[in-house]
Amino acid sequence: MVIWITGLSGSGKTTIGKRVYENVKQKYENTVFLDGDIIRKALDNNYGYSLSERLRGAKQVSGLCKMLDNENINVICATMSLFEEIQEYNRVEIKDYIEVFLDVDINELKNRNKKDLYSGKIKDVVGVDLEYDIPANPELILNNNAMDSLDNNVELVTKNALDKIDNLFTKRSVDYWEEYYQNHKIPNKQSLFADFISSYISNNKKILELGCGNGRDSLYFSNELSLNTTGIDQCTKEIDFLNTTYGSEKLEFKEQDFTNFNVDCKYDYIYSRFTFHSIDEESETRTLDLIFNSLENDGLFFLEARSIKDELFGEGKRVGKNEYVTDHYRRFLVFDLIKKKVENSGLKIIYSIEDKGFAPHKDEDPYVIRIIAKR
Repeated sequence: MVIWITGLSGSGKTTIGKRVYENVKQKYENTVFLDGDIIRKALDNNYGYSLSERLRGAKQVSGLCKMLDNENINVICATMSLFEEIQEYNRVEIKDYIEVFLDVDINELKNRNKKDLYSGKIKDVVGVDLEYDIPANPELILNNNAMDSLDNNVELVTKNALDKIDNLFTKRSVDYWEEYYQNHKIPNKQSLFADFISSYISNNKKILELGCGNGRDSLYFSNELSLNTTGIDQCTKEIDFLNTTYGSEKLEFKEQDFTNFNVDCKYDYIYSRFTFHSIDEESETRTLDLIFNSLENDGLFFLEARSIKDELFGEGKRVGKNEYVTDHYRRFLVFDLIKKKVENSGLKIIYSIEDKGFAPHKDEDPYVIRIIAKR
């Protein structure tokens, strides 16, 4: 996506842009920072500074942003480019776009007198002798008159950027799995992990499955282990199908984001198979806290997920530390780190292992992590 930060010269575009870039890049490594002045030099833009020449340069900046966005690179762009034509082009050509206008009083700009632009001695200065188009519908209009507003403005832009990118990842992931389960509606035999944990299970207890997919393990828990079972997933169509076809007094499916699930009771068991590697670290921390708070005392948490030793590690486009996107997003877990995070949530690990042979599928035999932890 593109975060387009615009305003008059001296309004703080570069300062805010750089800091937002640093914040976003910590989470999403496929992020670049573009500055209008630097682009002008890098592209050997020898146009002058009249409105028509500035427009030519603005088109270059906008085109570059579009090109990078098409390559799935997040762009933080700090540029004046105060033309209605450019603003409209960006909204049409760049699907996921946030426009930020830094509104600074002209008298404040004169006080800053950056590059001596507002002294009246220089011609072709936007806001002095050249008119400009105030953005018509920016997502954010930020008053950046006072230096003490800088931190707050950086925080606001960062939050909007990260929320937007997070939502894009979630939507694309959900779209992928909706399509997948459209072709794999019918649950098949339970997983080897579900079999494995059966020795830890007592009948007639309550279990919550996070990211239940097509419900194969949830059905096993309900039908074979006599557990009161709730499975949650974001795939609306599959959840509707499962409830209609298999729902019962002891088996219920709910459409929920398992990193923000809501519960009206506590569970004896919470189960997550091949779902933790589909979420980022922040969501993982939040989910572990939810798990701790949703388990009965002595309740058990069962986790199986892909390890960084997996042969798929490194395939696709890298979007963060241990994070890659092929046709969908995966974050490969570090064994010692996930154990530490589980313990930091308040749970006590009673079993943990990292090895092959636990989740073979066709020609694959991935390295996976298994953890059982008690509240």
